[in-house]
Amino acid sequence: MVSKFHSVVTRGGEEYNITSSEYDILSSLAEGLTNKEIAHRRGTSVFTVNNQVHHLLKKVGARNRSQVVRVYLELQEKMAEPVA
Repeated sequence: MVSKFHSVVTRGGEEYNITSSEYDILSSLAEGLTNKEIAHRRGTSVFTVNNQVHHLLKKVGARNRSQVVRVYLELQEKMAEPVA
């Protein structure tokens, strides 16, 4: 399985390289889904999603789900900005 990497910069200037899979996890967390619901949606085990969420939190320096959702929302705002 090959994952595409996205280099994203938040409004705060932080830069993260996240995979398409990690972006999907971010989106699901922002929807308020539990790890069990994310696992069902993705067709994977809860254990796998737990690991993915843990690594994503670590990657973006978040201590909890709320902080990682804030990063996601910043990314969404950044992507919505018009290109100069």
